[in-house]
Amino acid sequence: MVKPNLMTPERVSVMVGVAIALLATLPRYLHAAGQSDRLWLLTGALVVVLVGALLSWRVLEAPARRRLPGLLTSLALRLVLGLALVAIWQWSQGGVDRLMVLSHGTALGLLGHALLVGWRRRGA
Repeated sequence: MVKPNLMTPERVSVMVGVAIALLATLPRYLHAAGQSDRLWLLTGALVVVLVGALLSWRVLEAPARRRLPGLLTSLALRLVLGLALVAIWQWSQGGVDRLMVLSHGTALGLLGHALLVGWRRRGA
């Protein structure tokens, strides 16, 4: 019996998005005093996610690998949209904290990407 490949390009794109969100969060802890434990935890999580994404990419079959660039483009657009929405929200509230826009915006974009990719996948 042939085992189905459980890794999909959608999952790999979400893993890449998680890595980007972790990277975007790092500056908040680099500039904060007394946050070295959290910084190390985030860095460790980032390394694990990147290794997982790389290994997952390697097990993708050729047709699935060809779909990945489109998904990564979609992820990038949603990340930019998330950054813009958080910046607009903070601006409307009276001030913009760049580090918060960066971390919260990428998280919002990643959330949008994961939800839309999941809904599309269930519809297919």
